Parts: sequence; structure tokens; C-alpha cells
Amino acid sequence: MKANTLLKVVSIIFIIFGALSLLVALVGLAGGAAVAGIGAAAGEAGAAAAVGGILVFASIVACAGGIVEFIAGIMGVKAKNMKACKILGIIIIVISVIGLIMTFTSQEVTGANITSGILGLVLPVLYILGVQKQING
Repeated sequence: MKANTLLKVVSIIFIIFGALSLLVALVGLAGGAAVAGIGAAAGEAGAAAAVGGILVFASIVACAGGIVEFIAGIMGVKAKNMKACKILGIIIIVISVIGLIMTFTSQEVTGANITSGILGLVLPVLYILGVQKQING
């Protein structure tokens, strides 16, 4: 069965955002390791390890989110196994909420952070609505 327009559009966005998230996450992993290494060399191993650890953890969450978004996007474009697509949509929402919590607890709350957080929740909801529309025919 061919994917409906909503599912197809959101799936393509997921493919793009998923690939970008993976790239950013890989840079973040390298940056977190570099911060920890530089701090250790400067004699500030404790603080640097903490900051580096936070960066690495955030990068791992971003990487997981990127992988799930990418897979959900591909599955949504193919419009096969809607049950798995729905589960992936729910997982993306959970990852988005975790990312939102991490952003609000580690950074100043700004308009850009709020917009990013809302987009991070709206797209998975639209994806699930597209999946449900596909299931209902």
C-alpha cells in the first residue's frame, strides 16, 4: 500500500533529521572526549570529566534518536509494518522528551530551545497520526 501524504512527508523529514542528528552526535562524542582529555591534561580532571561525560551522554541520546528517526523515516516511506512504525513513533516521542528535559536542565531556556522542543514533539505526533491514517485506510 502506498504511504499517505502526511506519513510520507514526515518520514522524509525524519530521514533528513535522523541523518543530521547522527552527524551532530558523532561530533559531540568527539568533542566530549576532547573536553575530558584537555581538562585532564590541564589538571582539572574532575570538572572536565563531568562536562565531558555530560557531552558524551547527550551525544549518545542524540545518536539513538537519530538512528530511530532514520529507521522510522525509511519504514514510513515504504508504508509497511505500521505496528512497528507506531512503536518507533512512540520511542521518538520518549527520546524527544528526554532531550527536552536535558536541554531545559542544562541550558538557559530560550525561544530557540522552546521552538526546538515543540518541533521535537510535534513531528512524532504527526508521524503517529500518519501511521494511524495509513492503518485506517
